[in-house]
Amino acid sequence: NLLNTSATYARNLYDGTLVLYQDPDHTACTSTSTMVMLNFTATKGTKGTGFRWGTTISYTLQENILTWERAHDTLTSTDPGSDPNGWRNALNFYGWNDYTNSATMTYRVFAYSSYDAAVKAAVTAMAKYNKPVGLLAWAGGHAQVLNGYQISGLNPATSSNFTVHYVYITDPLQKDALRNAQISNANFKS
Repeated sequence: NLLNTSATYARNLYDGTLVLYQDPDHTACTSTSTMVMLNFTATKGTKGTGFRWGTTISYTLQENILTWERAHDTLTSTDPGSDPNGWRNALNFYGWNDYTNSATMTYRVFAYSSYDAAVKAAVTAMAKYNKPVGLLAWAGGHAQVLNGYQISGLNPATSSNFTVHYVYITDPLQKDALRNAQISNANFKS
């Protein structure tokens, strides 16, 4: 039995009708990403037990989620946005009404010592759970959504023996114009 290490795997959960911009609120990248991620999960992802989100692109709800996130941040900050844990808490609360028990949370926060480890972990999580992955860009100051990937090698849901060729990113900031943007791994890393 030979392992096929040259197979190609791809997944993309993007649905352009369910994407909104954070503008004009430039502090709302996490709440906007929360909505986009839950919208993609509702239409193309694996919902899991207790999923309760209904798709929406309401600006009012985006602002309400941001207020909720800030009230549930866990890091001390003077930043007007939310921290990674507030973002995680909002994903879990609005998606599954479960944000206090780390053992049963759907979304969790992870940090990595290298880009390569982080991008492989993001692809693995998306392959295993069929949900978009939240990414922190700009040295942790901006939220983006990984909604797809293309890799070669073994199945990323069951093996770490794969090479990432492309990621598909959706950014809530209008000026960046990244909607389901296919970005090579080399360009994304740089």
